[in-house]
Amino acid sequence: MKKNIIVLLLTTVVFCCTAKESLPVIETVFVQGGTYNWKKLLGIGSEEVTVPDLYVQKYETTRNEWEAFINETGKKEFYKITAVQLNYYNLMAYPESAAVGMTFYEALEYCNWRSKKEGYTPVYTLKGDMPVQSSYTYPEPVKMPEIVVNKKADGYRLPEESEWIYFALGGLEGIKTKWWEKRPVERYAWVATNSSSTEPVGKLEPNPVGLYDVFGNAWEWCWDIKPNSAGEEGINKSRLSCGACVSYTKSQNVGKDVLLFMAVLAKKGGSDPLERYYTGVRMVRNAAGISESAQGLFGSRYSAGKRVYAADNLNIRAAPNVRGEKVVLAGKGSPLTVLEEGKKETIDGITAPWIKVRLHDGTEGWCFAGYVAAQKP
Repeated sequence: MKKNIIVLLLTTVVFCCTAKESLPVIETVFVQGGTYNWKKLLGIGSEEVTVPDLYVQKYETTRNEWEAFINETGKKEFYKITAVQLNYYNLMAYPESAAVGMTFYEALEYCNWRSKKEGYTPVYTLKGDMPVQSSYTYPEPVKMPEIVVNKKADGYRLPEESEWIYFALGGLEGIKTKWWEKRPVERYAWVATNSSSTEPVGKLEPNPVGLYDVFGNAWEWCWDIKPNSAGEEGINKSRLSCGACVSYTKSQNVGKDVLLFMAVLAKKGGSDPLERYYTGVRMVRNAAGISESAQGLFGSRYSAGKRVYAADNLNIRAAPNVRGEKVVLAGKGSPLTVLEEGKKETIDGITAPWIKVRLHDGTEGWCFAGYVAAQKP
């Protein structure tokens, strides 16, 4: 499959609903922000760009998750989509395959829908409705409704291109260590040499910050508008997408070096926001106050981003109190990354704050800081 336009046709088959009745909370990875020079890295953008702290979706949105959205919101027409030689289930053979085929506008709707599901404030205000279309594009030019962005909202949104490149390369530490040198992309991405459709997410190696399939499986929508883009007949400006979908340019031996592969992908350009390509979505949320510049808000001992360890077997809870539902049991010595400091409490004669932490597998929850240690026990 290539990112070139693949004409999508209506089928006469109506597929049954396979979405789950309830969806688990999206797994995210905390990526500490920083400043990097993406022009020197990839030959694009300004000299330097600063990326904020982010919570990044650990896996690409799956077919199962996407179907829950289209069924609940009355967009089942998506089920009728097929492609030349490749129908819906060939493109996404498994419930956990990376979902593709959504338009840019539908991706924004999905971000808002997931935000509401998890109790966050939606980022986008979409002033109007779009008619559901299940062909490759609308028969007649259609203008997207006005989109208003609430930059202070804590809900899910699409990443900006500079953010996507930053977390795909492993954040500031990943860029400093140049971990990608002589790393074949097939270890991290489903591309032309190891797949012919989207695959179940999370089956290959993650990048240094624990994100899966960032370099290949589905293209991923970004917020940015392609420079000097007027869109089809000047109606909708093209939007950028990053990643890859089982194809890449084989020049310059890009398959043998992740960074060379990224440099090629970064120059792919944009897509019409209302056309259906092999594009999916990986959402992000703002993590304001987590960076080093804001660590003073929480105190030096339990600063956000600090690594601590479970002093003994430790219950990780959904809320910062002993009555909070147990999320998981962290074994003695388990590494924990501090995300946030909460209120102080005295337990067993120890006065300490509750801290929100992330485990090595991406699970997040609260624990009592009196039961953690600065060094591995």
